[in-house]
Amino acid sequence: VAVGHHGVREWDVATGRPTRQVRFAEAVGPPAAVTPDGRFVLARGDRDVRVLSRADGSEARRLAVPGTRVIAFAAAPDGKTVATGTDDGRVHLWDVATGERKPFEASH
Repeated sequence: VAVGHHGVREWDVATGRPTRQVRFAEAVGPPAAVTPDGRFVLARGDRDVRVLSRADGSEARRLAVPGTRVIAFAAAPDGKTVATGTDDGRVHLWDVATGERKPFEASH
């Protein structure tokens, strides 16, 4: 998975050729990751994390806390939860399937 200024591109490691590209009107930037279960690609937007379906490349949802900017994220080993760190110093946990924030409080 590679991230460019306005999109995410997946590559076939066996052939070295791109297999899919998803473009956005808004900029996305590194990092990008595939969830461990292989269902989604995660990419950082300006203020959120974009969750993209690997099945069809569509945007499934955005994970964002209003008024904050996501500065880091990581997927749990089971691929069901994403943690985001925001510019206000807080850590949030998200359910990838629903996009809902889980009850959790921590800071970084």
